[in-house]
Amino acid sequence: MTELPRPVHTHVWNGGPLPAWLDGHYHDDYGRLIIHTPDGDARPEAGWTFVGWSDGTVTVASPTTAARVYSAEGLAGRLTRAEATVQRVTVLDEQWIKAGPPPLGVPLARWWDRRLIELRRSLESPKER
Repeated sequence: MTELPRPVHTHVWNGGPLPAWLDGHYHDDYGRLIIHTPDGDARPEAGWTFVGWSDGTVTVASPTTAARVYSAEGLAGRLTRAEATVQRVTVLDEQWIKAGPPPLGVPLARWWDRRLIELRRSLESPKER
């Protein structure tokens, strides 16, 4: 499966100098900044966010879009938290496989109860604990 591009740079533009990673992705059109994106040219204003991606492309987001998508509370933040949860569950699964079946003499119901508590903890974010 091909990995999707990920944001590697972000810059909230204040109308001043541009970050070096934008070189080759913009030009000046009589004092108006033009950013070249995969979806066409964008004409950002001060306060807009530039996003550099792992595949070398650049996108531009208005303040509203940047907050909804790229902030910790936005889509990217939720995806990052989901990836962290999957990682915690994967680590737990590896621990369970390594531990093997319940030892002889241990009540199966209590063994499962412990496993369910561990699973519940791995599904919670560290802040919820």
